[in-house]
Amino acid sequence: MSINGIDDASLVRDIDINRLTFREIRRRKDVGNFQQYPYLIALASSLLWGYYGVVSTLSNLLITINAFGCVMEMIYIALFFVYSPKIQRVITSIIFLSILVGFGMLVALTQLYTTERKRDKIVGYVSAVFSFGVFSCPIGNNGESNWVVFCKRSVEYMPFLPALFQTLSATVWLTFGLLEHNYFIAVPNIDSLIIGISQMVMYLIYKDAPKTNTLEQ
Repeated sequence: MSINGIDDASLVRDIDINRLTFREIRRRKDVGNFQQYPYLIALASSLLWGYYGVVSTLSNLLITINAFGCVMEMIYIALFFVYSPKIQRVITSIIFLSILVGFGMLVALTQLYTTERKRDKIVGYVSAVFSFGVFSCPIGNNGESNWVVFCKRSVEYMPFLPALFQTLSATVWLTFGLLEHNYFIAVPNIDSLIIGISQMVMYLIYKDAPKTNTLEQ
C-alpha cells in the first residue's frame, strides 16, 4: 500500500476537519461554543503517535503525519488562548502543560527503563487509547455529534467532507494496519470508520433540512 496515499488521505482529512472551526473563530473573534478539549486530546494523540513512529518501524510515515497534526492542533489552541475568557485560558494552560509533562515522562521512562520490544508495545497501547478518545469525541474534530444532528434535524455545522475524509482515512489506515499486522493502528480505526460512516448517513438524511442563523456546537 502506498505510503503517499496514506499521507494524502490523513492530511486532507485534518485540513478539512479544522478549516471551518478556524474560520468561524477568526470571523467572530470569539470561541463561542467551540471547545478546546478535543484539540488538546488530539495534540496528545499526535505527540504519542509521532513518538510511536520513532520507536517502531513506521518512523517516516507516522512522524510526518503527526508532526502536521501537532501543528494544526497548536494553531487551534493558540486561537483559543487569544479569543477565550480568562478562566478558559487558565484551564487550557493547565491541561496543555500536563500533556507536555506527561508526554515527557513517558518518553523518559520508556527510554530509560524498557527494552526496545517492550517500548514499542507500551507506546502503541497508550497511543491506541488516545486514538479512541480523538475518534469518539462528538464535538470539535468531528463537528456536531450525531445526537445533536438528530435532535436539530439539521447538518448546518456538520459538513459532509470531513466525514468523508475521515471515512477514507480510516479505511486506508485500517487496511494498512491489517496488512502490517499492527493492531495498534488497525483497531482504533475501526471506531473511526464507524463514526465516519454514521456521520455521512446522518448528513444524507438531514442535508435538506432548513438552516438556522445561530452558531451551534
